[in-house]
Amino acid sequence: MKKILLPLVLLLTGIASGQITQANVFQFRFQPAAQHNPPANSAYLYVFNNSLQCLLPSGASCLAGGGSGTVTNIATTAPLGGGPITTTGTLTCTTCATTTNGGALTATNPMRISAAGVIDILGTGQVAASVMPALTGDVTSSAGTVATTVGQISGAAIPTSAFFVGTNSSKQLIAAQPFVTNAQTTTYQAVAADFTGCKTITVASGTFTVTLVASGTQPASGQCINVVNYGSGVVTIARSGQNINGAAANLTLNAGSASAPTSVTITSDGTNYFASVDEGTVGTVTSVATTSPITGGTITGSGTLACATCVTSAAALTSNAVVLGGGGQAAATNTAFTTNGTTTLTVGVAAGGNGILALAGNTSGTATLTAPAVAGTAGNPVLASNALQLPDGTQALPASRLTTSATGWWYGSSVPAHIFGTTTTDHIGFKTNGTQLGMNSTGALTFGSSSTSLNAANMNADTAISRLAAGILAVGVSATSGSKTGLLQSGMSVFVTANFTTSGVGTALEAITGLTITVPAVAANWTFHAHLAYSQAVGTAAVAFGIQAVTNNPTNCFATGEMFTAAGTVITGTLATLTTTTATNVVSGTPGATATNNVVDLYGTCELAASANTIRILTSTATAADTVTILRGSYFGFNP
Repeated sequence: MKKILLPLVLLLTGIASGQITQANVFQFRFQPAAQHNPPANSAYLYVFNNSLQCLLPSGASCLAGGGSGTVTNIATTAPLGGGPITTTGTLTCTTCATTTNGGALTATNPMRISAAGVIDILGTGQVAASVMPALTGDVTSSAGTVATTVGQISGAAIPTSAFFVGTNSSKQLIAAQPFVTNAQTTTYQAVAADFTGCKTITVASGTFTVTLVASGTQPASGQCINVVNYGSGVVTIARSGQNINGAAANLTLNAGSASAPTSVTITSDGTNYFASVDEGTVGTVTSVATTSPITGGTITGSGTLACATCVTSAAALTSNAVVLGGGGQAAATNTAFTTNGTTTLTVGVAAGGNGILALAGNTSGTATLTAPAVAGTAGNPVLASNALQLPDGTQALPASRLTTSATGWWYGSSVPAHIFGTTTTDHIGFKTNGTQLGMNSTGALTFGSSSTSLNAANMNADTAISRLAAGILAVGVSATSGSKTGLLQSGMSVFVTANFTTSGVGTALEAITGLTITVPAVAANWTFHAHLAYSQAVGTAAVAFGIQAVTNNPTNCFATGEMFTAAGTVITGTLATLTTTTATNVVSGTPGATATNNVVDLYGTCELAASANTIRILTSTATAADTVTILRGSYFGFNP
């Protein structure tokens, strides 16, 4: 028995056979009952109930796979789940796969994974068709077969921006068929599909416009259309918010023919359009003729064109500069001579000396006008080398001198305008072919007909405006200052030129024809008076009279009204404030009888801002059929 168990002893104790001493040798025998726990640092090895037992001081078996103790916490990491477990729990592995046939996983043993996560090792070196699942999506197949069908791309049909390929209604690949024709004979708005297919718009006839796709839906870069015009009409290619070839301008495609069509290719860069126009003009030059100053023609084979008298310039000529001879056929400019491009010639340049204009005499010499150094100031005179001669003057002074020692201006008896100095008759006058205007020695601004003598005393004026006092003017029928016998007529008073009758439709205020005044855009306060005669037909109903600022809101309008409804019966009304453009009643009343003329007067003021406005007087009747008539001669005055 001892010999049989010796190897086991060596295995359990970890002692090499060469290290066995007498102290290491165990003796084994059957033990009828279990032993008590051995002392510290020792163990009991014995046979109990026909089995080998090994007891440690803790009471645990030294033959078990692990030690003894109490588990308090089991944590888990991927792919295991379920932890931490501190009492009871279940460990899981939802992503773990297991093999069903026990085979090893190798690079040459394909496998499949069931829905339950079981790995099935085929071990055949390939996937059996019978185990292939059904494919869905872009590529489809039936389960148990490897035959597949491409149904679509990226889950959808090929986008419309694809140029050479597309998809049909079944999302199958097809040719997109670009460059198809799109015939047009009348105004046409190009669409996105024209550009995505680079379509050719053919024109057999008609003069019309093809408008490109608007900038809000600009075709993608590289998309294009072609327009071919083989008709006799002109086709305009109209941009739609973009530039064409960098310019904000449309293109014109001239008339063509079947043998010489005109065409244009228009390509988008994603923002604007670029176009290449082919006018379709082809042919062979057989003869080139020339006219002066070009020489060398007629050329029917080869030859040289020349221009012996043409002026050339080695560089671009300065804008608005005077062109000078540069010797031979060369042209030149000088910075001292410039123009404004129309009517002004400038001689001289800053820091280059005063400008001098020289006028050559018929026989000899030159007369010059020299600019002052500071030429922009009126007090700095221009220097003339010669005396200046003007037309003859009158009134004892030479013509056209305005200095402190002379008050004469100019005079010419044969011209339609005259100005006189303040010498003998002490007046200034202007004369045209129709009317003359003057200022005489009494201070009156005078007017006369063209037949009166301009240089006579008071210029024989028949009308004058003179100052009576600060802010007061008088109008007279003579040239005498202070005369108030004249009259003023203006457009600030208007009247009804023919009886006005309301429309008979509706009861709203209606503008009375003729009683409308338009005032200019001047901030001012205005007073008004409207004097009217009215009557009512059919039956008696309330009649109203009002006022309206039509164009712009007034700052305020105030009005009162006195309205006769019968002899001796007066109705009054007050419009305290009006600040809108709404037609508003001032006074209203019911006439005592029909077909009876009564009087109404409106008075008031309007405060108007610096905006043009239209002011008018209106009337209404409470019953549309009971029309109101305003008599001819009724008037409306509106004065500042």
